[in-house]
Amino acid sequence: MFDPDLGFLLKCLKLGEKGLPEMISEPEYQSVDGETTLLANEIGKLWLEIVVDEGGKADMCKAMIEHDKKKKVEGGIEAFRTVWGNDDKKIVESVSKVFKVTPVYVRSIMKGLTTSAATVRG
Repeated sequence: MFDPDLGFLLKCLKLGEKGLPEMISEPEYQSVDGETTLLANEIGKLWLEIVVDEGGKADMCKAMIEHDKKKKVEGGIEAFRTVWGNDDKKIVESVSKVFKVTPVYVRSIMKGLTTSAATVRG
């Protein structure tokens, strides 16, 4: 029987970032060994924020949701930059309202930092 974690790593290397949404729809790839996930992220340049739980597993669904949210916020920042120029205060305010994230999260993206899903407004 083929190890799902090794299968995940090989598939990540083959498909890259664009293949992740399809992959995480497969149950065996939703919770993957943390070390394998970190390796795939590094080698495959997936740009995911990987959180490994106490059991040594990484929740790929959560990582993809965070990745998608970050990409959307980055796009929003760029779009509002064309409207507001260098007025970061207006950009942060606009992006946080449109994407329902906290201003702290938007500022962290603007600074190149990352935060957790806990910053999403309910």
